Amino acid sequence: MPEARASRQTPHAPDRPAFAWLVGTERFQRSILTYWVEVNTVYVLLIGLQWYAVSAGLARASDVKVITFYLAVNAIVFYIAQRSGWSKRFADPALTRTQMMFGLVVVFMAYVVNPRHHGMILLLVALVLVVGALTLSPRDCRLMGLFSLAGLAVTIVVAVIWRPGDFELGSQLIAFMFSVIVLACVAELAARISAIRGELKAQRRELKKALAENQWLAGRDELTGLSNRRRALELLAYEERRAVRQPVDACIAMIDLDLFKSVNDKHGHSAGDDVLRTFARQAGTVLREADILARWGGEEFLLLMPNTSQAEAERVIERLREIFSRAGQWHWNPELIVTFSTGLTTQRHGETSEVTITRADEALYRAKAHGRNATVSEWTSLTA
Repeated sequence: MPEARASRQTPHAPDRPAFAWLVGTERFQRSILTYWVEVNTVYVLLIGLQWYAVSAGLARASDVKVITFYLAVNAIVFYIAQRSGWSKRFADPALTRTQMMFGLVVVFMAYVVNPRHHGMILLLVALVLVVGALTLSPRDCRLMGLFSLAGLAVTIVVAVIWRPGDFELGSQLIAFMFSVIVLACVAELAARISAIRGELKAQRRELKKALAENQWLAGRDELTGLSNRRRALELLAYEERRAVRQPVDACIAMIDLDLFKSVNDKHGHSAGDDVLRTFARQAGTVLREADILARWGGEEFLLLMPNTSQAEAERVIERLREIFSRAGQWHWNPELIVTFSTGLTTQRHGETSEVTITRADEALYRAKAHGRNATVSEWTSLTA
C-alpha cells in the first residue's frame, strides 16, 4: 500500500459504479481502499481454507471461528477508518504498518490452529515482509522483520504450552532457528529493495524538477528574465482560445526602445544590456499581476494585458513611461536617457494573434514616424 504523500485530490472516474461506491472516487483514497479489497480477498481465501481444514478434521471449528471474527472486525475497522478519511490525520493515512502487523498476527493465529501445516503457514510471513519492500522505509522493513521474529517466538511458546500434543518443543525450536535465518534475510532484502525504491523515487523527483526548470528556462529571456518570444506566442495562443469561450477585452502593446542602436554605438553593448535590464526591472514595478511582458526581440517588447480596456492599457503604459524617463534611473550613466514608443491595439473577438500583432506593429510604426516617445493606438491618432 502506498505511503502517505502529498497528492492532488483529483477525482477518478471509475468503470463500475458499485466499485466506486466501495472505494470512493478521490485518487489516493481509491488507491488505498483498492489495496484493502485485494488484501481482504486474500483473507477470505485463507478463511475458506481454514474451514476446509475443519471439514477434513484437520482443525477445530472453535479456533477458526475466532480467526474469522478477528478478521471480520479488523476488516471493518480499517475500512471505516480509510473510507471516512479519519486515517488522513496520521503521517501514514494508508495505515500500512498497522495493517502489516495485523496480517502477521492473523498468520500466527493460523499457525497455532493448523499444527499439521504450520510450516506452510510460515511462508505467509515472508510474503508480508516482501510486500513491505514496496511501501515501507528500509528502517521500517527491518523493524517489521524483528516484529515477525518476536511474534513467531511468542506464538511458538503459546502453541507448545496450549497444545503440547501437536507442537513438540524440540521441533519448534529447530523451526524457529530456520525462521530466524530466513526471515532475517528476507527483511534485509526488503530493506535493500526499499532503499533502491527510495533512490529511484528521489531521482524521479530530481528529474521532474530539472525538467520543470528547463521548461521554465526555455520560456525565459536570459538577459532580462522576462518571457521570451516563444513563451509569448504560447500565452497569446491561450488568450486567443480563451477569448472564444469568454469574449473579453485584451490589449496588446508592441514597445520599442527609441534609438537603441545609438546607445550601443556610443556607450557600448554592456550599457545596452543594462538599459534592457532596467526597462524589465521598472516594468515589474508598474505592471499588474495579470499583465505579461515579453522580450519580443532585440530592443522590442510585447505587452499582453488581459481583461483590460483601452483606457486602462494607456494608463499602464504611461505609468511605465513616467518611471522609465526619470533621470534617477540612469545614475550609473547620467548622459544616458532612454525613451520608448508604443503601438497599442485590442485583440478582437475571433481574430488571430498574428493579425492583432500586425495592427500593433503598424501603430508602433506610426509612433516612431511621429517622433518617438509616444503611444499610438488604432483608436486615437496619438497619446502622450
